[in-house]
Amino acid sequence: MIKEKNDQIPNKVIQVSDCFISNIDEYNNSNNIIEPVILSPIRLQKLVYLFEALYMKEHRGKPYLPEDFYAWSHGPAIPSIYWKYILANPKQMLPIQDHIKSPQEVQELIHYILKLTNNVDTFDLEKNINCKGSPWFEVIHGEHINRIYHPYEGYIEQEIKPHEQVIPKRKIYQYYKNKEIL
Repeated sequence: MIKEKNDQIPNKVIQVSDCFISNIDEYNNSNNIIEPVILSPIRLQKLVYLFEALYMKEHRGKPYLPEDFYAWSHGPAIPSIYWKYILANPKQMLPIQDHIKSPQEVQELIHYILKLTNNVDTFDLEKNINCKGSPWFEVIHGEHINRIYHPYEGYIEQEIKPHEQVIPKRKIYQYYKNKEIL
């Protein structure tokens, strides 16, 4: 179920999102980037998704983030990132908690992803993540029916809206485990 906008965001989701937000300016300045990377709300969702895919790839399917990704129209998204960062200040995303220290491995993965996606614009990143055969594509184009068993009526079918569909982490791992992230 999608979390409401007032729910507490799990610490690891804040940690990873804040780390991307905090490091983007430092990354742009320290690497003599001609065209600085702009961290838009959509791009943040993509980077967090790639982080989780790479983390699971390196840890044989074990996820780092406790929250699920949902199949939203522009690709995989964690609703709490949307509620906490994007709606709070859509023109300039700021870290929620600067004092959270990310583990070294998390920081290294984030720097690797920033370097990897440096020359890829957000639209191309979206095309790559949402391509045919990807976990997002499979969910968005899959069956949107939930069958529930009712003791008196048997199985009842309920339609599930695509943006309420969870992208199973096992699908993300299976897709990326033998594939380059980009």
